[in-house]
Amino acid sequence: VFTTSHDILVEGKPLAAGSYGLHMITNEGNWTIIFNNSSTAWGSYFYEPSEDALRVEVAPVENEFTEWLTYGFEDRQLASSTLYLKWENLKVPVKLSCDINEVYLTKIRQELESSKGFSWQGWQSAANFCLQNDVNLEEGLAWAERSITAPFGIGVENFVTLDTKAQLLEKLGRAEEAATVMSKAIDHPTATMQQIHFYARRLIAAGKNQEALKVFELNRKRNPDDEFTTIVGLARGYEAVGKNKKAIENYRLAAKNAPPGQQSYYENLAKQLEQDS
Repeated sequence: VFTTSHDILVEGKPLAAGSYGLHMITNEGNWTIIFNNSSTAWGSYFYEPSEDALRVEVAPVENEFTEWLTYGFEDRQLASSTLYLKWENLKVPVKLSCDINEVYLTKIRQELESSKGFSWQGWQSAANFCLQNDVNLEEGLAWAERSITAPFGIGVENFVTLDTKAQLLEKLGRAEEAATVMSKAIDHPTATMQQIHFYARRLIAAGKNQEALKVFELNRKRNPDDEFTTIVGLARGYEAVGKNKKAIENYRLAAKNAPPGQQSYYENLAKQLEQDS
């Protein structure tokens, strides 16, 4: 009996979730692999072709000697695997795959109807899945909005929920709305120095260097007593816009206050910039 909990592809052909009787027809060339809707019959003695759900053709290959008839799975990947039969010097591989994001989304929707739907973290995590995997963006945006505005005290407006919403808006091509929401996130009382720092680094990764420098400068202004993170931020921001002299100064200042074992890393960044200037 072959059972799959979700819809899958077998050798590129669709097979719905369910349990199937697994049968094989041997040939000199390709074998025929059969998934039959009757999964309760004993062996193939009562097999009825009219009840077939799917047939695929696969090529058997030579294999190391296997004493016992063996079924298993190999080449296990996130969204695919290979079912095999091994016996004596023969292996019959059957490629399986699925839309892994849809599997997760189905599970997420189920979870949001349970206890996870009664916290902003559940909705934000669901939205963040869509964001990180670039899938289901419209529903992800709806989940992000719910993480902020859900009734009965479930929704919470904070840096995390606003940031997630802003990134989804950006991916949907709604840049102006995204900028407004992100501005609100940065100004929100819950925004931490680290969150603002990594937002600015994200801007650099996106090629928005001037904007990143402004955020690094804002973070430094808000946290004048910080002796490391905001200084590193200034260094990265100045480097991104080509102000290498200021970047070198801040890398060296950051190196003096860096955590144990990291001083040389920031000193080397300063030296490298000097060589490149």
